[in-house]
Amino acid sequence: MKSSTVQSITGLGLFLFAGLHIGGHSIAPISLRGANAALFAVREVVQHPVTEVVLFAGVTAHLGLGIANMVSRRFRGMSVFRYNPPTSVPLASNDSLCFAYMTPHVLCRATALILAVTVPLHMVSSRILPSFVFTPPQQIDLAHVAHSMNDFKNHPIVSSLLYPYYVVLGSAGLIHGVLGISQTFRNIKKPEHTWSSKQMLLTSLKWVEKNKGKFSVAAVGWMALTMLAINGWAGPVGGDRIYVSRAASTAMETLHTKTLASLSFNLL
Repeated sequence: MKSSTVQSITGLGLFLFAGLHIGGHSIAPISLRGANAALFAVREVVQHPVTEVVLFAGVTAHLGLGIANMVSRRFRGMSVFRYNPPTSVPLASNDSLCFAYMTPHVLCRATALILAVTVPLHMVSSRILPSFVFTPPQQIDLAHVAHSMNDFKNHPIVSSLLYPYYVVLGSAGLIHGVLGISQTFRNIKKPEHTWSSKQMLLTSLKWVEKNKGKFSVAAVGWMALTMLAINGWAGPVGGDRIYVSRAASTAMETLHTKTLASLSFNLL
């Protein structure tokens, strides 16, 4: 099996998980309790031992093959990013200026580099390290995310960086996933029926490629709004706020402190 085929298969699987994960978080501007419930519902499936092994294997294979491909291109004297010369590329009237000369392939690889750093960090801080602190680790929810972003008293630098980190992580995942699927399905023959589900999917993906700038801005904007709602800076208030008991707050602070200490080698 070709490495490109393995990347396509693992990419589709990872995008399905990312869609459920980010989609659950995206309920936050409407209902924080709904977003929290969606998080636990997804965990019922994702944190099953078999599913978790498959997921970790998929992430490792997808990331490993992507890095190997980039390294191979460099050794062959090829650029990791393939930019078309501005003189040979017409300005896209339906896209923003900063994305006009950037092909979907280049944008997909650029977001891949971002995810190569942010995804492993997210996995370590939200799944691996908590398993050594919480029993069971499923106690971690969106309240912990909000607590981490607001812990300016104890960790001002990290707390101030977490909001843009989550926005970049989520939006890069959406952009990379949709553009990756678009490249995978590019050679699929369009069905005869205009309104078939397959035709609608291919048409939607084609629109994203032509309007990658608008889609990227929309993805960043939606993730920014979602994280604002989770953090309590926007979105529903009052009875819809996530209830946090004193015991849970203490446990979250313990987890937060140990996580930062582990990731920073006790420098933070």
